[in-house]
Amino acid sequence: MSDAKNETRLANTRKEFTSLHSAKYCHRLRKWAYARKQQAPSIPGAITQKLFTKSVSTVSRTVSDMEVRSSPRNGVTRSGKPRQRSAIACQRCHSRRVKCNAADSGIPCTNCEQARSSCRLIESKRGRKRVASNLPPSVSDTPTGINNIHSKPPPFSHGSSSRSCLTRDNSLPQRPSLQLVAPHDRAPSAGEGPETLYAQVLENAGGSPERPSLVKPGGQVVYLGETFNLTYLLQETSKKSQPVPKRHVLLPLHPRMNPSYQGRNCDSVTMDLLQRQDAFSIPSVKICRELFRVYFKYVHKHYPILDRRDFACRYADPTNPPSFLLLQAVLFMGSGHCDVSVLKDAGFKSRYDARLALFKRTKALYDLDYESDKLTICQSLFLMSFWWNSPTDQKDTWHWLGNSISLALTIGMHRDTHNSDMSLRDQRLWKKIWWSLFTEDKHAAAALGRPVHIRLRDCDVEQLCESDFEEEPARDPEIFGVQERVDVLYVLFLSDLSKIVERIIDKSFNAHDKTLAAQADTLQLCEEWLLDWERRLPPELHLSRSGECVWTGMLHIAHCWFRILTHRSRTPENPSSPSRSTSHQVAMNAANRMVRIIEEVLSSSAINQCPIHVIPALFAAMSMHAQHICSGDPVREQLGSVKIRLSMIALRELQSTWPVSGWIFLLFTKIIRRIRDTDDYPPLANSSSDTMTETGVQADTLGVGGESGMAPPETATQPHIQMTPNGNAVGWDPHGITMPLNFSTDWSGVTDGDLCLDPEFDFMIGTPRTSTPRIPRSNFYNS
Repeated sequence: MSDAKNETRLANTRKEFTSLHSAKYCHRLRKWAYARKQQAPSIPGAITQKLFTKSVSTVSRTVSDMEVRSSPRNGVTRSGKPRQRSAIACQRCHSRRVKCNAADSGIPCTNCEQARSSCRLIESKRGRKRVASNLPPSVSDTPTGINNIHSKPPPFSHGSSSRSCLTRDNSLPQRPSLQLVAPHDRAPSAGEGPETLYAQVLENAGGSPERPSLVKPGGQVVYLGETFNLTYLLQETSKKSQPVPKRHVLLPLHPRMNPSYQGRNCDSVTMDLLQRQDAFSIPSVKICRELFRVYFKYVHKHYPILDRRDFACRYADPTNPPSFLLLQAVLFMGSGHCDVSVLKDAGFKSRYDARLALFKRTKALYDLDYESDKLTICQSLFLMSFWWNSPTDQKDTWHWLGNSISLALTIGMHRDTHNSDMSLRDQRLWKKIWWSLFTEDKHAAAALGRPVHIRLRDCDVEQLCESDFEEEPARDPEIFGVQERVDVLYVLFLSDLSKIVERIIDKSFNAHDKTLAAQADTLQLCEEWLLDWERRLPPELHLSRSGECVWTGMLHIAHCWFRILTHRSRTPENPSSPSRSTSHQVAMNAANRMVRIIEEVLSSSAINQCPIHVIPALFAAMSMHAQHICSGDPVREQLGSVKIRLSMIALRELQSTWPVSGWIFLLFTKIIRRIRDTDDYPPLANSSSDTMTETGVQADTLGVGGESGMAPPETATQPHIQMTPNGNAVGWDPHGITMPLNFSTDWSGVTDGDLCLDPEFDFMIGTPRTSTPRIPRSNFYNS
């Protein structure tokens, strides 16, 4: 009876195991068969012995059949697809012709680790081949799209902000699903980890790495500062082999550092949180292409922090896509300059909503450490610094810019890279990123009145030159643009101007040297620097060419801003001294020049292309014009009012792109209202004659085209002066020509449409002012 039970049990077991048809169970089957073979002699009964032997034989044949079916034949798998072979192997395994698992487990591989030998990767001669027909379909082409991804990083796919599936644009190749490996699915390398970083630096600092193509700039660069103990150790141990020490050590790119492994630092909970914040939601291909076009047309020309060709290639390459963090940052910046209709097609209500949503996606990816490549994070943080939503934000422009600069300093971007193993292309990219950071740091410090993050005496990076902008054209120039010489010259001279700004801030606004003699010497020196910079401008950047290129005007606006910054700080003992008067006039001329440039930009409808430094520059100019409003001189008061109004038009147009402009807009709204509320001053003591009064009344009457019988001129003598229906002029003479007699500050006939201002300016509509001279207003802020 016992033998019958054993026979039944073995028959059921044999039936269960022989029904398996998956190769992954082969090992378990062999283990089971071996265990039964060892147990068979100890089981009593000849029948049982025979059954066990037969069962083991059957299982062995099953295992063999399964292995044959699952093994590749002639490099082809069961499905008929080419068998994927590892493109990475170390020198030792390659020479011994054994399988190397460096691509899976990292350096060192298992064979080298067991042999305790050095494990260095070799360059594969196969290359990377792509078979388009064998690529899996993109997730965005499926009905579920991004919604079906939970614990693992999502594939790179396009969809609207509401995650709906959109039709693909056939002008770009279909993007396959990017399968990223979750952290818990990968075993850590036994021979390499964060704790071995110094050992890796010691190994790679002696010479060039074996695989330069595997070195990814930024994430695998270790900077060795002068006071770093490891730097001293390397210098002492490698004096003979390397007389000139390296500051930047490049470590071979670990296979798991491949861009395909984005989000390797995030667990399933973090990934789910990013999903809920729409961090992986990408607009349709059509909208992305338009935002890319705008970015490279308006943003990249001002801050060339991206490799144009590399970004275009990675966007079209499903095996090496761009970082989600950098992609969202680029889309965020592009949304600030594109047409609003593009953003509405993407599902956003306004430009502000689009920029806020895209910034939050970028911020979520950064806050949760989704990206680990330092260079990519540095670029993304720099783009994030152009968002400042509220004056009370803890993480404002200064915060994000400081983080970006701090990361750049960490990888040694502030030092010369000629003695490193970096390619020329990477060295040029680093220089462009660094000088973009340097320029924006000076603008932010000057605008906010704070110390600079970067000091020239801490850096030895060479100044940018035209050769640094030499690049291969992108694959789609209509979208990713082409390099133009005027753009290169703009960046070169803007960075050169920023070096002068640091000297101005250091010498004029330091916390120690406050003597008047030092201020006089500094003023003269700063003025010479600014004049010399202007004399060196090439013809392409002359102010007369500003109508051809908006960037020329932006460059001169920055120059005017810094001249105002230099001369308005002049504080001699006698405020009425000639030097004080001269400095004030220089600053006022710069403010007038700046507003004339803004007028041209507004008339050409290019105000949306302006970079952010235009806003603090306008703030400085409006502050100078506010002095004219308070001067008591009626002509200066009128001119100052008009120029402030035009500057406010520009601020209003800019506030959807740069929210900070709205704060300045409201500030001057309140200032002008206070001026109006304190406008009733008694006339001067010696100006009470009837003649003066009659003259003032007559001038006002002429200004509104009233009962004097004198009709206002049909057209203004200057083409840039716009006439309202009742004859009032809106504008001013940029060339110093005398204003028309009927020019008045009476805004009763100037509608909201004429001024392009908000209804907030209804307080401007009221009784016309008198032309009678007033007592100068010493202070209108304390009312």
